[in-house]
Amino acid sequence: MPRKGAEITIEINSNNIKMKTKEIYLAGGCFWGTEHFFKQIEGVVETEVGFANGHTENPTYKEVYTDETGYAETVRVGYNPEVVSLEFLLRMFFKAIDPVSLNKQGHDEGTRYRTGIYYTDAEDLPVINKVYAEEQQHYVLPLAVEKQPLERFYTAEEYHQDYLDKNPTGYCHLPQSLFEFAKTAKDHMKNLKLIIIVLCLALVVGACKQKNVDFGVHSVNGKRCMELITNEPIGGMEDSRLQVENEYSIVWPDEGCLTPELEQALIRFTFGDTAAKTLEEATERFLKRTWFEEDDDILDGIKSFKTVDSITLEPYNYAHVTSTCDRDDNLVTFSVYTEGSMAFAAHGYYVTDIMTIDLNTKRIVHLEDLIDTTELGEVLIRALEDLVVNKENGNTTECLFEEYKECLPMPDCFFIDSTRSVITAVYNQYSVQPYACGPLFVQMPIFWLSKHIPLTPYAKEIFGPDASL
Repeated sequence: MPRKGAEITIEINSNNIKMKTKEIYLAGGCFWGTEHFFKQIEGVVETEVGFANGHTENPTYKEVYTDETGYAETVRVGYNPEVVSLEFLLRMFFKAIDPVSLNKQGHDEGTRYRTGIYYTDAEDLPVINKVYAEEQQHYVLPLAVEKQPLERFYTAEEYHQDYLDKNPTGYCHLPQSLFEFAKTAKDHMKNLKLIIIVLCLALVVGACKQKNVDFGVHSVNGKRCMELITNEPIGGMEDSRLQVENEYSIVWPDEGCLTPELEQALIRFTFGDTAAKTLEEATERFLKRTWFEEDDDILDGIKSFKTVDSITLEPYNYAHVTSTCDRDDNLVTFSVYTEGSMAFAAHGYYVTDIMTIDLNTKRIVHLEDLIDTTELGEVLIRALEDLVVNKENGNTTECLFEEYKECLPMPDCFFIDSTRSVITAVYNQYSVQPYACGPLFVQMPIFWLSKHIPLTPYAKEIFGPDASL
């Protein structure tokens, strides 16, 4: 039956204590990961996955999968408004989606994977509009998130409910780190005691911290499709034409937020271009790349090339670069995701690169700035063996242990979460194992890490004196 939301009353234990809960319906791509994300948040009392706002009766998953029913994979989130607010849930929702991506989240594509906020109580609309408008300010592109009253909702088949609880190593478009973040995220407006503690701590340590530095970002986007005409077919292909698609969608610091030296380093980091002097030059050079090596004979065989409106030939070369920027106090982290493939390659590639900049010191933060890395390889193995958060990620454990038994190599990159006091090591798909493993993440909470490796004074400044032993 289609569902129209209302306030729900839940009986707790045998004392007949009743708790009123509210509900909101959220479409965030594949509902397996979206449901698991919201189940971690304090104040969420129940979840249910299903299909929202389509035009057929009693759809099945197979029918919705065809994209012909108009339904979106959606999670009904029941929450206790005394513990968590709708505003907080919506802000968490925006952290778990790419809000400017139309009909695509992660590698999942189709109208069933569109994003949306579907409400059952008209009094929720002002809160929804407020969060929506504030989130839009972070993006140049318009948000692709639907904002509609719930028209109908059908519960999905039982095997979809609590899917990642039943299948811990099952597919998910969201990273494990996002679930860990959701577990610790608090709606501070619902917890005055916590606010008082935070304020007191801020007064105590405030004198030791420098004032927050102004920092802003904006979106930069570009795309170009080209067609190469070659002397002969390439790589066993039948056609002497080959098309190339290059696209980038990145966030970039506003003018004056970084020193010229740091902005130059960010250009090299984002596009792998050591010759470009400006962002404009780097993006233009990126859009013109064919992705053949300079000494490749194929380059000599290219007779001409031209810009085309779209890709019409398959297979084709492509490279897509996207980036995000997160600020944690005066640490700014740029995460760059590069995805691509050569037309005649056996498989594509997906690389994650992360760079953290300290706005106070105006320098890039390296792992050696935080810890003694001489014994890090052995400690990373212990992190896989000892910590539940890493054991739960079976893909990481299996892929890393398959190749390394006693000592891991230095990670390709890392990211810092000073709020949760965690350093996460990142290994890309080719650096430790076959491509099928994808990027791998090993989390190391500072309290645990400090038992095995000395922290530098700089790390203690970032994480605080109480974060380590």
